[in-house]
Amino acid sequence: MFALYWTDSKPEFYMNSSTVSNNLQHGLFLENLRNYIIVNASSITYNGYGAGIRIYSGAGMTRFSALP
Repeated sequence: MFALYWTDSKPEFYMNSSTVSNNLQHGLFLENLRNYIIVNASSITYNGYGAGIRIYSGAGMTRFSALP
């Protein structure tokens, strides 16, 4: 059995207390994910085409938490 603990390595992408908004394309676009990402206490809103978070190609773990 394999388990990945969040402290084993650094994430490929880390976003904390941030706002991504009013973009014409994707809010957050990540390509070729191989490890894991963390989006913490952040807001991704009012983006255009393909709004929100898009992970294109690759595979990995994700950890999201909403604004308090």
